[in-house]
Amino acid sequence: MITATKTRARTTDPITSKLAGDPALGSKDSQKANMLRAFAQVRAGLTDEEAAARAGLLTVGFWKRAADLRNDGFIEWSPKYRVGSQGRLVGVSQITQAGRTALKGIK
Repeated sequence: MITATKTRARTTDPITSKLAGDPALGSKDSQKANMLRAFAQVRAGLTDEEAAARAGLLTVGFWKRAADLRNDGFIEWSPKYRVGSQGRLVGVSQITQAGRTALKGIK
């Protein structure tokens, strides 16, 4: 029997999802922190994909971490758009004051 522990998969996910998680990419919380740091570095804002590239997280569900940061109030949509890597217009987000405050508490 294969037992997968400490993965980013949900408990209801199949075993293949639990085995696929790369522990080198960190936990959900560390991914969010790395994405938030990326957003903090660029005053003009970033697309989710740009932030993920800066954070080294292009191979994970970075859009989920960006959505988490928006839901937490740490980043917000700006009125800007850019052409993304797929050739489509994508939204740009900026860090909020709450996000900057949160970063102070992250090592």
